[in-house]
Amino acid sequence: MSTPRLTFPIGTLLAGLLAACGAARAPVAQSPLQAKPAAEPQAQASAAPVEAAAAPASQEAPAPDVKALLQPYEGRWTTRITWASPDFPKPLEWAGNSTLRVLGGRWLVTHHEGAFMGMGFEAQDVTGFDARTKTWRSVWADKVNDSMLVFEAPTASAGLDELIAETVDDKGAKSWLRRKTAWKDPNTFEMSFSVPQPAGGEQQVMTITATRAQASAGVATP
Repeated sequence: MSTPRLTFPIGTLLAGLLAACGAARAPVAQSPLQAKPAAEPQAQASAAPVEAAAAPASQEAPAPDVKALLQPYEGRWTTRITWASPDFPKPLEWAGNSTLRVLGGRWLVTHHEGAFMGMGFEAQDVTGFDARTKTWRSVWADKVNDSMLVFEAPTASAGLDELIAETVDDKGAKSWLRRKTAWKDPNTFEMSFSVPQPAGGEQQVMTITATRAQASAGVATP
């Protein structure tokens, strides 16, 4: 689910991901969100009246069919989460459960519960298309972190399968987190998270595989 690929349970190790973003304490590449093209300034009004010109045809991309894109995620899911770090001799793995529902055909609301190292965990995520900014967005909040993670599509034409969250760690170091979501089949999707590296490139730090608890062959992949 700033943490939805789209959105889902990143939370048990959210603090660890944020730490990974700024762990190197060295400058990283500019956030893809900061690289968005600036909106063109409006032309100043003419000092003298002019004949009204015909309005040009709109170049704006049509709004996505939000309900159709979100509907396949609705239901109960079991999750397998893998976290890789140079600090670990091998990747950590643990399981969780998520319930996803579409609110009003506009928003995908996720409730996640799980356990990691004997500790209970709970989180909420809301993902959808912001009609005002015309951008896919996702907001993650959980019970162990006092800061929300806000994801946004890097371009106006981008879908919900790739979102970026800008982060600031407790030392003030700025970085960002990329989340990608991909369907493996109608009842399985995978979400991956990567962070930029000081030397360039990105490192994938976590993968979430979600499997529909009650598989249905009638659910179409987006």
